[in-house]
Amino acid sequence: MKSDWTGGRYIGIHLKWDYKLRTVQLSMPGYVKKALLQFQHAIPKQPHYAPSKCTPPTYGAKQQLTRKLDTTPELSKKQVKLLQQVTGKFLYYARAVDGTMLHALNELASATHKGTQKTAIAMNHFLNYCSTHPNTVLLYRAS
Repeated sequence: MKSDWTGGRYIGIHLKWDYKLRTVQLSMPGYVKKALLQFQHAIPKQPHYAPSKCTPPTYGAKQQLTRKLDTTPELSKKQVKLLQQVTGKFLYYARAVDGTMLHALNELASATHKGTQKTAIAMNHFLNYCSTHPNTVLLYRAS
């Protein structure tokens, strides 16, 4: 256990205090990069600006239809293990710094039991988003 009496770090989160402006910035530099190296995820050719794919609305539709059933093949045990590791690794980061990831992580985590190839595609999209936005900073202001 290490103690940081300057208040610059807490449970792996870097804190940058500005007492004059009454703000604090929370960040975890290098966390996403290390995680992407751990999962051997390649950098995407195009940036991804959303953690999950967007379903475009159909304006003027008389009925709102539910999603079609996923009939793609199920994930192998190795792929399920990878999915569990990705959701576990990024859940801490999302709760601490980047709340935009929480919805996508919830969708991925709920599919760990009966994941399909569509889930693997969603996980790949999520990891592409992570590599596009590796260093999120959360700012709190005193009011």
